Amino acid sequence: MARDLIPPPSPAGRPSPDPGSAGAFEPVEEPALEPAPEEAIGPSQFRGRFGFMMGLLAGCGLAAAVLLVVLLGDKGSGGGRTATASAPADGLAANWSPWHPRATDAIGGAEEIADKLGSTYKDEKDKNLTPRVEGGLIALRSIPIKVAVPAAGDRFQEVPGLGVQYTLAGFGKDGRLEDTTPSRARRRLLRREALEMSLYTFRYLPGVDMVVALLPPAPEVEQVHEDPQARTAKGEKAKPERFQRQALFWRRADLRRQLANPLSTTMALKAPKLDAVAPAEAKRIDALTLDHLYTYDHIQQQDASIYLVLDRPS
Repeated sequence: MARDLIPPPSPAGRPSPDPGSAGAFEPVEEPALEPAPEEAIGPSQFRGRFGFMMGLLAGCGLAAAVLLVVLLGDKGSGGGRTATASAPADGLAANWSPWHPRATDAIGGAEEIADKLGSTYKDEKDKNLTPRVEGGLIALRSIPIKVAVPAAGDRFQEVPGLGVQYTLAGFGKDGRLEDTTPSRARRRLLRREALEMSLYTFRYLPGVDMVVALLPPAPEVEQVHEDPQARTAKGEKAKPERFQRQALFWRRADLRRQLANPLSTTMALKAPKLDAVAPAEAKRIDALTLDHLYTYDHIQQQDASIYLVLDRPS
């Protein structure tokens, strides 16, 4: 029995394991592996893509830097307020004026034009010639005003299209000018102011078809009468009004030639003093305004619509 428990001798002639360590395994020593020879590292197969991405990022950074410089320069020059406007429409001069309104809609653009130009015209005391200058759509609250001009005979015709109205006025009754001496030179300067506003409107507000400029009531020395010999129905010589209600009216086509050339070819870029309009310019102002001068009245119809009725001075 005891013999059966003794393990047979090892075939390889090795000593028998210690009976007390039966079942234990001796660690087997493995031969050491020689390190593999180092391979030369060649160019990565993704090197081309990596270089492309680095170049793209560098280009984006450069573009961002250029854009930043442009924006800072624009901010330093007044936010573009004196920059040239966008590409002109067909037939309009590029670089027409050194200033232009930011807005191109009828309401916003007209308000900018009125604010900008209204403060540049001065009277003989170097005060604003027209202390009140307003610009906006031809509308009265929510009721639109329709413009009517003389037609054949005693009839009037409505003028279609989108219009802008400028109101030049003083602080006196009905917008009369105060603290300034009436004269033909003063009235010419008022007509110049209205003409300049109209030119800016047609040049930079593309949706506008017509402009009406209501002038301060004109005293007798500043009035215009097409027929000085006009008589009343009784045959009496017509007396001039104490104050004549004057308005200037242009359609876009009326000033097409002036819009096709820089503003400086029509008038000086800086508004002149009341008595310092150059003779050549004064002649141009008269030619561009007197034929477009009307008297006016507001007439309300039964449907509550209101007409701005323009008529030739009597």
